[in-house]
Amino acid sequence: MDHINQDFHFPAMTAKAVEVCGQELTVLNMGPDGAGKRYDGFNDTYEDEPFDESRSGIKSILSGAVLERFLASARLPLYDGGPGCVLSEEQEEAFGIYYETYLENVHSEEAPLSAKDFSARMAEDLVWLDKTFGRIYAYEGQLNEFLAHAGEREYQALWKVLKDFALDAQPDMAGRLAPWSCVDAVTRFLSPRWVIKDLLAIFANKTLRRHVFRI
Repeated sequence: MDHINQDFHFPAMTAKAVEVCGQELTVLNMGPDGAGKRYDGFNDTYEDEPFDESRSGIKSILSGAVLERFLASARLPLYDGGPGCVLSEEQEEAFGIYYETYLENVHSEEAPLSAKDFSARMAEDLVWLDKTFGRIYAYEGQLNEFLAHAGEREYQALWKVLKDFALDAQPDMAGRLAPWSCVDAVTRFLSPRWVIKDLLAIFANKTLRRHVFRI
């Protein structure tokens, strides 16, 4: 990340495979020392996986407002509510919309799923999100928390915020996910996939989640 902004270092993460409800998933953990492979959150690649930045136009597209948008998203996993953690007006506006959608889901007359059914659906959704939007992974702690509270309406309502956005955004991704090393920077940084990554980061960061969703 030094070639993008010398004052910002992308959070160190590791990635590993887990099985949830019969689905093979990749999950992320914050920090460089977790079990699994080192994960490059900027390129969305695993340790030792080749990636040719020159083919994606990263350096040319990450500038100005686009750079600020990317860095704002990249900082979400690190948000702790302290004076150094400033959320942009654009983010706060988006968070307000997410919260309104969450409240609609919580107060829906639709009966919540059983814990077993919701757990299975969430695992299936994560497989679908990865295939549809490319390199979309939940954080292990967040996934375990949602599984532990799978029968609770509030957690199901949170997940529905993400799932409904993804369903609406799915047509925008048609034909855009070539082999990952060839996916262009616009798809990687400016498409709806970054909103989905934002939501997963919010779900995983309890301080930020309380700020956005009050849960």
